[in-house]
Amino acid sequence: MQALEEKIRNLPEQPGVYLFRSDSGSVLYVGKARNLRARVRAYLGSSVRDLPKARLLMDKVKDLEFIVTGTEKEALLLENTLIKKHRPRYNINLKDDKTYLHIVLDRDRPFPRFETARRPEPRPGRVVFGPYASASAVRDTLRQIHKLYPLRTCAEGEFRRRKRPCLWYQMGRCSGACAGKISREKYLEMVDQAVLILQGRSSDLIRNLQEEMERASQELRFEEAAVLRDRIESVRATVERQRVASVDRTDRDAVGVFQEGGSAQIVVLAVRDGNLVDRKAFWVPDLVSSMEEQVSSFLLQYYSPQGQPPPPEILLPLEPGDLAPVAEVLRERRGGPCRLSFPRRGERAELVKLANVNAKALFEEAQRQGTDRVAALEELARRLGLGRPPVRIDCFDISNFKGDLAVGSRVVFRDGMPDKSLYRRYRIRVPAGSDDYAMMYEVLLRCFTRAREEKDLPDLFLVDGGKGHLQVALRVLRDLRIEGVAAAAIAKGARGARGGGGVRTDEDRIFLPGKVLPVDFPARSKALFLLQRVRDEAHRFALSYHRRLRSDGLERSSLDGIAGIGQARKRALLEAFGGIEKIQAASAEELAAVPGMNQRAARAVRQYFERLRSTPAEDQERESDPSASG
Repeated sequence: MQALEEKIRNLPEQPGVYLFRSDSGSVLYVGKARNLRARVRAYLGSSVRDLPKARLLMDKVKDLEFIVTGTEKEALLLENTLIKKHRPRYNINLKDDKTYLHIVLDRDRPFPRFETARRPEPRPGRVVFGPYASASAVRDTLRQIHKLYPLRTCAEGEFRRRKRPCLWYQMGRCSGACAGKISREKYLEMVDQAVLILQGRSSDLIRNLQEEMERASQELRFEEAAVLRDRIESVRATVERQRVASVDRTDRDAVGVFQEGGSAQIVVLAVRDGNLVDRKAFWVPDLVSSMEEQVSSFLLQYYSPQGQPPPPEILLPLEPGDLAPVAEVLRERRGGPCRLSFPRRGERAELVKLANVNAKALFEEAQRQGTDRVAALEELARRLGLGRPPVRIDCFDISNFKGDLAVGSRVVFRDGMPDKSLYRRYRIRVPAGSDDYAMMYEVLLRCFTRAREEKDLPDLFLVDGGKGHLQVALRVLRDLRIEGVAAAAIAKGARGARGGGGVRTDEDRIFLPGKVLPVDFPARSKALFLLQRVRDEAHRFALSYHRRLRSDGLERSSLDGIAGIGQARKRALLEAFGGIEKIQAASAEELAAVPGMNQRAARAVRQYFERLRSTPAEDQERESDPSASG
């Protein structure tokens, strides 16, 4: 600690970024400063160390690194870059915007449709709305849009192949564009109106529809005018749920915060065209600096170049200390004016108050859930004989099909919640057909060898299986000479199985080293439920990887053996038909209609699958695997 204090005393009094590192060299926290020496010295004072998480942080800090910048603005940008690069435990680390759901519209298609995507790729003619924090809200919005406008929902391949309208057309939920039931001009008019809803410009849409309805009425097109009248009412009903937050129709975001102890909740209310259209919430579990600094860091991460563009105005509940450089960065990212304001009265202050109320309500809900998790971890420690509640629980599972394409998974729960940044998948290297124990040994050995080197061991780790799998786990710990890590196995019991004392355990049994009988858990035990949840997540993660590999292998073996079908044609066929089965069922004419295909290639595909159907199953495996030999 003396060496660290000496380094802090010798820091320059210039703007820059500092990085706190642990004894293993990993980055624990990244911060910025107008004056590096003054800011970092504050961590040794009482004002910062009064925060519980700050005390915990400084107990782990063993080294300090700093980078001097020319201006405070440069320090802001560098801090944001380093947080994304290192993902430090004690920084606000927002979920990557690219994992949020987006609504995508490809305007370059003759009859475009709305789709959802997690990572939409930019391309000419593509319009992307979002990101949106709530996937269910996005899908509900699209359902409402499709009730208002009968736009197509079918995939591109199905749309090109279909000659007759589908059931959705008969129900009035599709315009029948695939069968020529609507002109492209009329279809695109509906698309434009739906876009106005997604942009939050419902008032513009209603005004346009009213003008169109009056024009149709004047021209004696009464049926069309009635349809437009009903559509206006439907649009009004759709947007009526939204709170009118502003009479001046300015696009703005309101940020709310609630802090208690070493944690905080941040909420952003998005107002577009005067309507409250979205709410996004972010949990900050580890506060190690003032809320003003946290808000600055939050703004730069939330309004990132790859994610959410800043609106013309952002309402804040408190003023960041580095207001000027933050505002300058946001103006540059927006490419226009972006005002940061702190209203004290009036309509805008009420909106900030509403954001703060949301933040407090979500914080209290998180605290209630956290209390349940703490109780589960404390019960787990008692029943498994651990010295203290396990902060980190790892779980391992194996998935394979008759020993083929075997994979392993590791999931990590921290404080009773999934930490997906630490999830790992493993391709099994032992020979195909090996038993489950050999596969589990390989996965555990690979994982714990690295964990030992990085000093990143769990408090408790589970293996999905019975006593045999537990013995494999203990063997790995012995071989690697790892101590202080608790191990257990979770196994499905026979239907109706009961634990010690005759208590039903929902068919799951927990085995510990040196114990003959499984651990006794009461019915509806929070600790047992937590272990089941961890095991189920490991199983899901392993199974999804195994299925993906099987699917990839099927697609490779089914198409790569066809003469004249390279990667481009293979990709085009899969995109057009959606899978091998539909390609196999397609006619030569349908295959030839796919972009990049021709009659010769289509005939080759048809002949290949016809030959497969007439070949015995055991020979099909050999034929689809070029590496197989007699």
